[in-house]
Amino acid sequence: MPFRISLPEGLLDMFARFHSAAAALFCSSLLLLGCSASNAEKKAETTPKAVLWKIEKASAAPSWVLATVQTPDGHNVEFKPEVEPALLGSKYIGTEFFSDMQSSIELAQAMVSKEATLEKQLGAERYAKVSVLLASRGYPAAVSAKLHPWAATMLLFSPSAGKENVPMDEYVFQYATETNKPYFALETIEQQLNPFKSISPERQLILIDAFIEHHTALENAHKKNMAAYIASDLNQIDPYAQFETIALAKAEQAWFKEWRTNLKANRNKVLVERLKTPLGKGESFFTIGAAQLTGEDGLLNSLRAAGYTVNPVKAEAKK
Repeated sequence: MPFRISLPEGLLDMFARFHSAAAALFCSSLLLLGCSASNAEKKAETTPKAVLWKIEKASAAPSWVLATVQTPDGHNVEFKPEVEPALLGSKYIGTEFFSDMQSSIELAQAMVSKEATLEKQLGAERYAKVSVLLASRGYPAAVSAKLHPWAATMLLFSPSAGKENVPMDEYVFQYATETNKPYFALETIEQQLNPFKSISPERQLILIDAFIEHHTALENAHKKNMAAYIASDLNQIDPYAQFETIALAKAEQAWFKEWRTNLKANRNKVLVERLKTPLGKGESFFTIGAAQLTGEDGLLNSLRAAGYTVNPVKAEAKK
């Protein structure tokens, strides 16, 4: 049965744009190459330089996972040469969650309230600053005014972006649609949103204030994030650890570290379970945010622990 929705003008368009990029918010929002994490945060294991990984198991044909990052303003999405053969040769295509219009509608409904209450919840001065940051990410006043505070926080983890920027996930989704290849998603919208909704209102304000105070440094971090990705150095992409170090006061770092550590671990459990079907079929190609893949606690190691062989794929040398 069809249902009716009432959304501010431009909202669905804005959220359709955001929807494809939302998965990346968890894994590739912030990076500061010149500001290393503490010794305790440094990875004991270095991930080989690559953006594409081949996943194998004796019972199925190989599959591939492509690391993604958000594309800041001034950059174009260009997949590396090794990606095309894997994508074209796959029978099944997946992203972290569905990128269709119905999912965009559900996302919009979850992130906004019926009334324009964000200014009241944040206070006039804070809201004025936040609305500028949201506008730079493509969200007009009609949208930002009705956002839940946790939704505003989530959107602020993305970089300012040009209107023509298309997220990496969107290219993959469009390819699956145009070629009529079976498409799958690894998480539901609620699974993507719940970690942000779980943060208390008081701590939401702390995060928002951190974005306001450090927005210039964080925008520069996004650009360095992209540079690291172009260099295939996923080890440099550790978004939440960097945000913790750059933007949060010492007194706030412990709870945020616990939040982000649990987020990565819980997501890995879900992803490994959901991947059993496409990896069991073989010839699957899917995307995951770069930071979710790397480190001792990353998805690549979780897949190895589950019995898969996982190896980097590098471009063949030009003859």
